[in-house]
Parts: sequence; structure tokens; C-alpha cells
Amino acid sequence: MKPNTRLSKDDCDPNPKPDFHRHYRGIVGSLGYLFAMTHPILSWSYFDFSEYLQFPGIAHVEVAEHVLQYLCDTGNESITYTQAPGTPMNSGAG
Repeated sequence: MKPNTRLSKDDCDPNPKPDFHRHYRGIVGSLGYLFAMTHPILSWSYFDFSEYLQFPGIAHVEVAEHVLQYLCDTGNESITYTQAPGTPMNSGAG
């Protein structure tokens, strides 16, 4: 999420339109799948968005869409682990 972004109950809509509500639930569901399967870095965002599943507001959707845009923009980036030269294969305890 954007730095210093704080979602609030003050941003909630007590009667969200069905299409709007479905859109937000779809985004959160997609983020949940990605969080569980491939992107543990999304855990904070996912749990934060999940708090507002019942009554999302416009601010909640905008922040959720920002996270999706971040994922699209960084889709080709990855972390690569390599072994340092001279390090034994199993150097950990256990």
C-alpha cells in the first residue's frame, strides 16, 4: 500500500451498491489468493482490506486498486537466492 495509508471505518459506506461491493470483494479475494500462494508481502494489505469487506468505501477501493497496479508494475521482478562460493550446502542447524 502507499506509505502512511490508513484505512478507516469513517470511510465505510453503510449501504454500498451491489456492483461496487462485488468489485471490492473480488479485489480482496484475488489478493487473498496471491497472498496465500505467491506473495506473502501482501499479508498486511490483505488483512487490512478484509476488515472492510462488509461496508467498503471509495477510499478502500482506491487503495485496493493501487495494490493491484503495484502488482502489475512489478510482475517481472523476483528474488533470487544464490549460494556464496565456498559455502557448504547444508550450513544450518537441524
